[in-house]
Amino acid sequence: MASFKRVYIDSLTGAYNRAFLDEKIAEILQNARDEGKVLSVVMFDIDYFKRINDLYGHAVGDQVLREFAQFLKNSLRAGDILIRYGGDEFLAILSNVGYSDALKIVERILENCKKQEFAKLRITVSAGISSFPKHADNWESLFELVDKSLYFAKRNGRDRVGVLQNVGRVIIPTYDIVGRINEIEKIINFVESSKKAKVLHIIGEIGVGKTRLVKEVLNHPQLKSYDKFESLLSPSTKSIVFYPVRQLVKYLAQKNDSILKELPPSLLSEIYKLNPPENSELGELFYVDKFKLFEALKELLKVYTQKVSPLIIFIDDAHWIDEFSLELLSYIFRSEDAGNFAVIFASRIEETKEDLIKKFFGLLRRDFMEIRLMPLGKEELKQLTVMVFGQNVPDFFVDFLFFKSGGNPYIAYELIESLTKSGDVYWNGESWEFKKDFDFDVPSTLLALTEMKIASLGAKELNVLEYMAVFGKPVDLDLLSDLTSLRYEELIPIMDRLENLGFISRDFAGSYYV
Repeated sequence: MASFKRVYIDSLTGAYNRAFLDEKIAEILQNARDEGKVLSVVMFDIDYFKRINDLYGHAVGDQVLREFAQFLKNSLRAGDILIRYGGDEFLAILSNVGYSDALKIVERILENCKKQEFAKLRITVSAGISSFPKHADNWESLFELVDKSLYFAKRNGRDRVGVLQNVGRVIIPTYDIVGRINEIEKIINFVESSKKAKVLHIIGEIGVGKTRLVKEVLNHPQLKSYDKFESLLSPSTKSIVFYPVRQLVKYLAQKNDSILKELPPSLLSEIYKLNPPENSELGELFYVDKFKLFEALKELLKVYTQKVSPLIIFIDDAHWIDEFSLELLSYIFRSEDAGNFAVIFASRIEETKEDLIKKFFGLLRRDFMEIRLMPLGKEELKQLTVMVFGQNVPDFFVDFLFFKSGGNPYIAYELIESLTKSGDVYWNGESWEFKKDFDFDVPSTLLALTEMKIASLGAKELNVLEYMAVFGKPVDLDLLSDLTSLRYEELIPIMDRLENLGFISRDFAGSYYV
């Protein structure tokens, strides 16, 4: 018993701890499945608890936690489980209690809490609820939803139960990113791997979530010490020489207007051609001294990252970047002392026939990394649907969505919106219903997406795709070579590109199929 307490009981409050939750939650859910029972998960969070510690000290804060834990134990049934999840957050697992009953129980607890004193202090509490199997049938999704419910309570004024706001409507896009934990960790580790300049290229198909991934990284607390600059490119910006570089210089000057004064006059004059001072005309880029300009920006970045803060530069839709900007950035990266910053490029694989980013940065080894962002797997797509609908989703719907979208989040969202508009997925007043026989029309946005992908193909790529579509069966390279009269060295890059664009797949035997 003593060893059990040491491992599974929180020493401050006497509630169960995170180790108990991690060890037992799978068993608890499995028992509920086997017995055909429901259960509800409740997250309690003391409002403004940090103020108690700041105003009265941690000893008083600890006493509040002890008394609050005892209050919760007294308010719950003997068979319910109370866990101190961390800090001032407590998790309660209410066995054989559905969502509507849990809501009544928690509302009563919050009301009684306001009538009590804890270490002679009055407190209020926010709470979130999710229920098994109504909202989800696995722990990860249940916790995601109870945490989201708690977030709604706090966002709407605290001292209340958060009602999941996607009840009766779909949440598109999901509040949280799905299935990119490894990529986020990899990018953060790369950014922090050294104090030198670094280049990261994220490439993937349209709608796979490149921009959202980078935004998630930029907002990560581990990178809060970095300044972040973002530039979104387009076909119209490609014709503007040094467009993202001009934006960058303007951003740095606005963040710290004295930083330009650190540069020698000869280099500052070149910077002013990109970003002229107020009340002056745009510099004559025709007469720019390219070497001086490149040196000037290198020096500016070096001084900024040394005297202001390290920097992350995010260039979105980088397939539209002009060659002058790439040439300038690649020059800087070949310097040993360019400063502590990272440039993150995100580009569409559909638009990247000639990969200029690789052309300019491919010679870099240690300080260049490329991530090919793949579509979501089926389990990740299932998690996404739980977050969209706020409840568990039948497997046949996930299978359909995965087959039609290929795991592309944007396509999945478009399909979900189309099906809810058509009534094939509908709200019955309490939960979402999913018809098995869809009266399905492909959304116009997806047709346009497919047309754009097809338009990006070259003549030989189109020819191969047409042969495969007509043949209608899996084909290997030998047969394709006979059908198309193309050599192996021509076919291999064509097949790679068609596979990257999602037109074809490969089976276990190595054959290709549409």
